[in-house]
Amino acid sequence: MVPLMLALLAANGDPAQSATTQAPSKPAKICREGEQVTGSHVRTGSRCLTQEEWQQEDARLTRRPVNMTVTGEQGDGQQTPTRPQ
Repeated sequence: MVPLMLALLAANGDPAQSATTQAPSKPAKICREGEQVTGSHVRTGSRCLTQEEWQQEDARLTRRPVNMTVTGEQGDGQQTPTRPQ
């Protein structure tokens, strides 16, 4: 009984609304050839991402650290210098 009621409710949808509501088109994928990472002999395969994802990836790869100063508490094994009291 319940499946029959659900089917009737689904069939009574507004036809004007269903005609104007279309599935959004998927963004086009852009494929790039594999890259060789510096210091590695392993080559990656081609990757396919959208234009927005490639822009984010390029921004991430070109981002530089604020500075190259080694500071304490980085977890790199270096002891934090202490001042004599």
